[in-house]
Formats: sequence, structure tokens, C-alpha cells
Amino acid sequence: VRACVYLCAVAALSVVFDLVPIPRIFLANKRSFWNLAFIKWGWAWTFVCLSFYILFTSVVLTGQSRTLMRKHLSRLLFGTAGWYVCTNAFHAVENATGRCVSQPPKSVHIQGVTDRGDCQRQHNGVWLGFDISGHVFLLTWCNLVISEEVALLRDWTRLGGLLREETETGGRRLTAELADRMWRLYQRHTFAVRCSAICLSCLSLLWDLMLCITVAYFHSMPSKLVAALCSVASWAVVYRLVLRQQNLSFVCPPGQSELKFISAPGS
Repeated sequence: VRACVYLCAVAALSVVFDLVPIPRIFLANKRSFWNLAFIKWGWAWTFVCLSFYILFTSVVLTGQSRTLMRKHLSRLLFGTAGWYVCTNAFHAVENATGRCVSQPPKSVHIQGVTDRGDCQRQHNGVWLGFDISGHVFLLTWCNLVISEEVALLRDWTRLGGLLREETETGGRRLTAELADRMWRLYQRHTFAVRCSAICLSCLSLLWDLMLCITVAYFHSMPSKLVAALCSVASWAVVYRLVLRQQNLSFVCPPGQSELKFISAPGS
């Protein structure tokens, strides 16, 4: 649902803001604090906050098994790979479709230049190519990954009830020793889990705000829509296709635990 909302919002708002000029605000400045300190490092902020969240939750879900904890954290490697591949592909598309021209008002084509960096650094020119919006991709990608990972939190209280039941009544899912260890870990780490979830929620709100700013003030409608499509497609491949493969022995799908309390609701 959220992926569809992003696609529709980017398309609709791009059309609206192309037709209706709006005054610029301080957040629309590329040199603003928010852009330099957060957006430029968007995946780094997301990676660090998600690492803490996944670490705290996986400590409980795996009964402190280091092997299983590494399998949970390894999901972020897939997220990093998706981000890296797409952003580099965007640069390749821009180089392949662009040409270097001199600064206005002349705007004369400069022959023999095939790279945006060379055009700007060596010739002080302007590169004209299909610039897929890296910010739209990044902000949408980060929020889709965050949504996928923190979905576990809505079952966190239920997990506590199941662990208490396992400990007190001797349920059939876990051994008495493992149930007792997981229950103690749950009590110890719940506060840290909730704090890291709050940080991720604040980060997600910031990404949504900056996504609206990007759609309103930067790039063309096609470049923003293609970026959003690439983000949704990458998320679908990583989280709905690759990470759900049963033969991946080095990674755990989101929410998987000894109790299977997400994959088997109501059990």
C-alpha cells in the first residue's frame, strides 16, 4: 500500500507543482543543513538506525544466537546492494543520454566529453542528460525498507505474551531453557527496541517531508516518476522476492523467529 501511495503521490504532485508555481522555502536550498547533514547521507542514517533496531530485536528473537543474529543483520547488505546498484545505474544513464554544453547564454556543444564530471570540472560546462532523481529514489527506498523492518513492532507485545506463556506454562514451541532466556532478553531489551523504533519513525517522517520538497522544487516529472518506479521495483525484488527464498541459508526474512509469531498469526 505504501509503495502504491508513493508512486501515485510522486506522479500527482509532480504534475501539480509543474503547473502551479510555489514560493521557495529554506528547505528547498541544496546547501541547507537538512540536505547536507541528512539527505546526502540518507542511506547511512537509515542503515545505522536499522542496524540498532534489528540488533536489539534479533537478540530476543534468536535467543542470543550469534549465527542467527548475523543472518538478521545481513538483510541490510541486500538493502545496501539495492541502493548501490540503482544509484550507479542512474549515473550511467545520465552519462549515456547526455552531452556537454558551455555555460549560458551561448550553450555551445563541447565535443569529445562523455562524462558529467569531466564536463563540469575540466570545461566548466553544463551536462544535459536524463537525470533520474537520486533523492526521490533514496528517500522512497529508505522509507520502504524501514516500513518492512519495523512491521515486526506491532507484534512485539504479543511476542511478550507468548514468551511469558512459554515460560510459565511450558509451551510446546521452545525448550524451557530457551524460553526462559528469550523472556529475560525480551524484558531487558524492550525499552531499547521502542527507542530505536521511535528514532526510525522520526527519520521516516523527515524522509517523507524531504521527498515532498524534492518533488515540489527539483527535477522533471519523468525523472521523478522513473526514480520512484525504480525504488518500488528494487524493494519488491529484494524484500518480496529474494529475501523470501527458502534456500538462502545466510539471511533471515524480516520477522522470522523461533516462535514464527509473524508468519503464523493467531497460532
